[in-house]
Amino acid sequence: AIERSLSKLDWLSTADVSRNWISKQISIVVTERVPVAKALTTENSMVNLDISGIIFKPTSSRQLQGQDMLPIVSTAGDSKADLSGVVKLLQQLPEDLQYLIQDLRQISVTKSGDILMQTRINQLPVEINWGGVQQLEQKSSILIALLKLPENNEVRQVDLSQPSAPVVK
Repeated sequence: AIERSLSKLDWLSTADVSRNWISKQISIVVTERVPVAKALTTENSMVNLDISGIIFKPTSSRQLQGQDMLPIVSTAGDSKADLSGVVKLLQQLPEDLQYLIQDLRQISVTKSGDILMQTRINQLPVEINWGGVQQLEQKSSILIALLKLPENNEVRQVDLSQPSAPVVK
């Protein structure tokens, strides 16, 4: 009954309850969800996303502590599907591009499903249009190659929505 009640709390990732019949002790071990981004719901309340794309309301002091540091995700369409797409992007970003998350300002998802990332590259604000969540590995490789070119040192916009024809401004 306790484990079932704990499993209903969306801010917990796992909850294990065990009982030692000999010592008559009950052990409860919980694991909190770790937020990777935050989003505003249609009801104007703030929710978090974990690395698995699970949406939850931050509750514990640990979850509430880092709220100012989390990037904001905004969506124009089906927020649950859009948020899952954003999480997939964050999960699949290669090590060479992890710095984009550290300087992340905002991620938004358009009605057509394009993911727009506002971050910093070389201390300059940059907007990256990732398009949809398809071909993320290819898009990441293209972005890495484009950023190595000296003419792109002061890039402000990168459009990867069509990976065969990326646009850099």
